[in-house]
Amino acid sequence: MTKSCRLIFLFTLTLTFISFSAITHTGNTAPKFKEKLYSNSFLLEEPTIEISPQGIVTVIFNTKKTCKGGEAFIGIFPDDLELRYPVLRKRGKMELVNSTTVKVKFQIAKLENKGCDINQQRQKRQGDLSFRCILFGEKQHTYDRCFSYARDQQGRYFRAPAICEGPFIDCVTDSSAVISWAFDQLTDSYLIIQSDGLTKLNPEVKQEFEVPVSGLRPAATYRYRIHWSESDIPFHSREFSFNTAPEIGSDEAFRFAVLSDSRATYGGGDRSVEGVNQTVMNSLLNQTYQHKVSFILMPGDLVSGYVSDPAELENEFRSLKRIIAPVGSLIPIYEGMGNHDLALRFFEGDRYRDFVPRSGEEASEVIFAKHFVNPENGPEPYQSVFPPYKENVYSFDWGNAHIVMLNNNYMEKGESDSVAHLPGELEGVIRPEQLDWLDKDLQNARSRGLKHLFVALHEPAFPNSAHVEDAMFWDGERPEILKMRDRFWKILCKYEVLAAFFGHEHNYSRALIDSTVNPDYNVPIWQIITGGAGGPFYKEETDTPWSHTVKKFYPLTHLCLLEVEGDKVTLTVKSGEGFEIERVILNEH
Repeated sequence: MTKSCRLIFLFTLTLTFISFSAITHTGNTAPKFKEKLYSNSFLLEEPTIEISPQGIVTVIFNTKKTCKGGEAFIGIFPDDLELRYPVLRKRGKMELVNSTTVKVKFQIAKLENKGCDINQQRQKRQGDLSFRCILFGEKQHTYDRCFSYARDQQGRYFRAPAICEGPFIDCVTDSSAVISWAFDQLTDSYLIIQSDGLTKLNPEVKQEFEVPVSGLRPAATYRYRIHWSESDIPFHSREFSFNTAPEIGSDEAFRFAVLSDSRATYGGGDRSVEGVNQTVMNSLLNQTYQHKVSFILMPGDLVSGYVSDPAELENEFRSLKRIIAPVGSLIPIYEGMGNHDLALRFFEGDRYRDFVPRSGEEASEVIFAKHFVNPENGPEPYQSVFPPYKENVYSFDWGNAHIVMLNNNYMEKGESDSVAHLPGELEGVIRPEQLDWLDKDLQNARSRGLKHLFVALHEPAFPNSAHVEDAMFWDGERPEILKMRDRFWKILCKYEVLAAFFGHEHNYSRALIDSTVNPDYNVPIWQIITGGAGGPFYKEETDTPWSHTVKKFYPLTHLCLLEVEGDKVTLTVKSGEGFEIERVILNEH
């Protein structure tokens, strides 16, 4: 979301949030709430990068806790790779300055020698480099960063602007798209779009760019490249491409993917890279690219989150963006929020029960919208002091289909009695204004003749494993949650939604929810839980009131591929290794 589009609001209920000393209990005492800080980060701050005229790169890490050493490697982004992944080639020298300061040195010349210089960086006098530093504290911590360099006519090296986020292609329609990217410093940059002709867009000097592109043709391929300069030396990105959507209502066939819960897991290394499971995400996203999907849905738990510091949540979002960029530069990814994508205020007690949402510019919804580019057609918040729904609740069309992303982790607070009277919602709750908007949105889609309706959100309506104790069930012990869930599902029935996609549970399940679960569910609808993008696996619960509706369960990493061909929609589920788990036509109940 561009800065001009962001909702800047003051949460007047903040007094309720933070004036804990004013919250009184029965009697003469007025106990204070003691806030507790939680963090996933080993770093105190972002590492600094400097380049000497001799081409020595110095990276400084400052850590929160004692660092016992580590390893460092540097490499390039090979031009020959179809996707822009880094490949490490040389080792750096690591020095422990003190118990919490680490200095790493690399020599650029080692990558320019004739045995390594496959990108011809020496001849070009410039290059994009990537490094990985592995630091050892109580556990292993992995950090990936990139930078650019150049050499002047006298052979002196200097640091040049580098694209550190993206580029990303988002909000693709049959006539428009949004391309976004960010540099590691203020830069004079512009975008070139190529199809039949050449269009130069938005020459500006800034650090973050979000460029809307209009006037495009349906079902067409466009190529784009980013240009910038430093000290009169021109730079440009590699060439990327994207495809626009078919004309709205068209029966032209397309394919899309759904995957969720990419947060870190056990095992260290690439399974836990600043809040993200890079091992699984690389595997699944590469599969989406190989299967030529038109777009990707990611309904929540993008990162590990559940942290106190909003800046730390931002760092984890940046980690995710580094990991998804090779595919996200070519295929639009539509993100949603989950219960882990939050920065919160925690109190003494249970980390997952004693917390309330942050407010104002620190609200998780605001931070989410700052980092991801999604449609802005969602509902307005119930009160102007509530966080915005912009870019975390939205819908879009693709050919003859209509897709909705909801947020049932909006303004989330814990379930503890100590915070019950404070503002916020339990996880799994879809607030009434979202449901009202959903009803109107689906009605509009049907009135325009769109054939296939899909809804995605994080916490399942009918959980089948570890989250029967929350989501939209809460062990059946919260009537208000069940009432909300029933209203939600009846809206899906009203407009004959074909499938609802969820994450939260780290497995795959396909269930046909029908009148055997509730007589008011008069249209069978597929519930597809697809939380297999990285989080630790969960086993199946087989004694829920809807266990009889589950047609397939798989406990490990996977992704869902949906093929839409006219009236037919086929679901194919692939394992993390690329093997087929199942294939089923969803229109045939």
